[in-house]
Amino acid sequence: LNEKMLSINGKQVLTENDLAILFQVTTNELIKKVKANISRFPPDFLIELNDGTRKCKYAFTWGGIMQVASILHTKRAVELHLQLIRCYVKEAGVFDKFIS
Repeated sequence: LNEKMLSINGKQVLTENDLAILFQVTTNELIKKVKANISRFPPDFLIELNDGTRKCKYAFTWGGIMQVASILHTKRAVELHLQLIRCYVKEAGVFDKFIS
């Protein structure tokens, strides 16, 4: 993932094209799902690229990537969603901090 990440407004992001490839869906399928679940994508998860010079219309931060994984139901999306959650929990020590 890291080699595909871009920096936009100081945030690490993936474009919808790279995210569609990652989750093994078409870009249209991905965007359709995102639009149907737009309330799950606040501005810190989804950045609209509207400068007219880009082929991509959207960029997703790490929060957005995790949300996309949660709304897609392909085998690849489920596998990646589980891996992302495991990494986050392990690295952030989320439950240790919550319990303390």
